[in-house]
Amino acid sequence: MLRSLKYSLVKFLEKIPFIQMLVYNNLIFFKFLLPQDKDYLALKKLFKTNEKGTFVDIGGNIGLSSASFREIGFKENEILIFEPDKLLINNYLLKIKNHYNNLKIFPFGLSNKKEIKTLYQAKYNKLLIHLNNSFSESYILEKIKNNYPKKYKNFKYTKKKYKLDKFDNVKYKKKISFIKIDVEGYDHLVIKGMQRFLKKNKPVFLIEFNKSNFYIIWKILNKSYNCFLYNIDKDNFKRFSKTDIKKLLEGKIYDKKYNKNSINLFLIPQNYKKNLAI
Repeated sequence: MLRSLKYSLVKFLEKIPFIQMLVYNNLIFFKFLLPQDKDYLALKKLFKTNEKGTFVDIGGNIGLSSASFREIGFKENEILIFEPDKLLINNYLLKIKNHYNNLKIFPFGLSNKKEIKTLYQAKYNKLLIHLNNSFSESYILEKIKNNYPKKYKNFKYTKKKYKLDKFDNVKYKKKISFIKIDVEGYDHLVIKGMQRFLKKNKPVFLIEFNKSNFYIIWKILNKSYNCFLYNIDKDNFKRFSKTDIKKLLEGKIYDKKYNKNSINLFLIPQNYKKNLAI
């Protein structure tokens, strides 16, 4: 009951730009709302909180995800945070890093090659809505329209250039257990940029489904991964059948309550030891 009320409150806050940013910009004082994303609760079914293994937060933004990992019990796992926006790093991520231990910040974005790209940022009455930053102009326009259907015409957009690199170029030797990717339409390019890593490593992925790029992601991972949806009400996983996957690949709505581009998917190695299916 309390859990449902909490996520109803989070959903309400996310509809009002000023209140949403007030809360998330002062995250340390609103930790009771974490994890703000219900799917992070599923991590406790996938890993023991004392289990070794690095977590990777790709699209770190202001640190909501990394703080959530700590607040649900993963106190010691090293967390690698990738975020290209220096403003977000200096104003938010460094505060998160000082508040929680064992966090490492990489000040660049990830893609399928080393390059400099334009990042599009949304503003509402001069207030930066940084949660929707994207390297794709069309993606951010659609996302803002979906998230704020009554207010999207009042948004304006700024552009800044940032560095991107391949995950394969990152030198890191410890075991990586979990990778969260939320880079607003660029998820497929991130996975393309870790091909060498994936030949030897099979971490659990959590990605935001996007009908424009899921085909590419699934083409890369389908031979060694299964696709799951976490059900918070039942606290278990729904494994997607071939028919379910076909619906996703065709861009069809899997479920009426996921009628927008907002479903998170767990991609879990086929040889994963725990029984996760409903």
